[in-house]
Amino acid sequence: METMKVEAAIKVALAAILAGLTALVGNVSTSVLVFLGLIVLDYATGFARAAIRGQVSSARGAKGLLKKFMIFFAVMLAHAVDLIAGTGTLVRDAAVYFYAINEVVSIIENVGDAGLPLPPALTKIVATLQKGKISR
Repeated sequence: METMKVEAAIKVALAAILAGLTALVGNVSTSVLVFLGLIVLDYATGFARAAIRGQVSSARGAKGLLKKFMIFFAVMLAHAVDLIAGTGTLVRDAAVYFYAINEVVSIIENVGDAGLPLPPALTKIVATLQKGKISR
């Protein structure tokens, strides 16, 4: 009986989270779900890279999470622009694709920095994309 209550509570919580997500970023399309998965993978591979290199830091981890939240807020803002401009999901999708590409590059960098070999095609793609990065 308790298992059923826990299962029901989990389902209600997930439904509430997805409903909130839909309100904030519009319809939860495949691209949005893939994007959210990439955010999680990037954070996980970044943590793994830091652990392998002996550089785990709560401050760096918190900074990484804050950056992920800022990315999510940028996608929310893009959705708001879509609502105001009546452009469907055009601006939101552009933001999702832009940040998804950044997440993929970051995941590849994390894997390489962790000491794992990368296929030459991936290293070429990362090198090409890094050339376009804005230096700060």
